[in-house]
Amino acid sequence: VKLLDFGIAKTATECMSEHTDEGTMKGKLAYMAPERLQNEAFDARSDVYSLGVVLWEMLTRKQLFRGKGMVDVIKQVMEQQIAPPSTVRPDVPVALDSIALRALERDPAMRFPSAQAMADQLEEVVRETSYQSRMLPDLLYDLFGSGLQSSQIAMSGVTPELLAAAGASEIATNGG
Repeated sequence: VKLLDFGIAKTATECMSEHTDEGTMKGKLAYMAPERLQNEAFDARSDVYSLGVVLWEMLTRKQLFRGKGMVDVIKQVMEQQIAPPSTVRPDVPVALDSIALRALERDPAMRFPSAQAMADQLEEVVRETSYQSRMLPDLLYDLFGSGLQSSQIAMSGVTPELLAAAGASEIATNGG
């Protein structure tokens, strides 16, 4: 799986500069760590928080922080109680709850110290749950259901045709 875009876009003039203007932030509020929103010092654990939001959303297939405006989203990031993914989707292994919730800790000292530490925990869950790549067709069927033909579900690999049938034809034709 490749994550290609976290929603940060650069204009032509921004591409010329490596720096952000003082007092400004780049990124989407719903994915920013609380310390970033409070203009406090931050480090790699802020990225772990953002990754935690993505993990929670992947597991639940729902957006974690949604508001009517920027103030709403900031308030949710700062205060909303975060449900374990398995309470939103019972088919999510409970072992993933602690990983997602630890990555989403508001206090950076309580988060994983690095993305590698988080990845190590995720790999452990993969080993414990005996996940295998042949499970991918079942996952695609769960996600896209009747949009896929039975012959496509039986396939063990992902092809451009399968992606197109699932509604992801741009990914299939553009190479991801």
